[in-house]
Amino acid sequence: MSCAFSELIGNLLQSAHDSAFDTITINTLGLAQVVAATENIRAEFEGAVAPLFDRVLLTIEENAALQQLRDTLLPQRISGELRIADAERRVVAA
Repeated sequence: MSCAFSELIGNLLQSAHDSAFDTITINTLGLAQVVAATENIRAEFEGAVAPLFDRVLLTIEENAALQQLRDTLLPQRISGELRIADAERRVVAA
């Protein structure tokens, strides 16, 4: 699928108007040939990729929690206010 999109973008850029910047206009988009999937195929695709997106969202949430923990503990650790043993207890409690 990625290859198909890359090819489509390449074809659109080749059809773009000559200027200092590559531009894709509505007229250029009219040249694009895109196959519309059936409802069955869309449902199968959604079923296949939904767990991947769920995992991405979970990873983002986990990352945010870890960043918050780092931002809380690191300054205390650097200043000597927090020892490793204390940090371990805080992590277990969190």
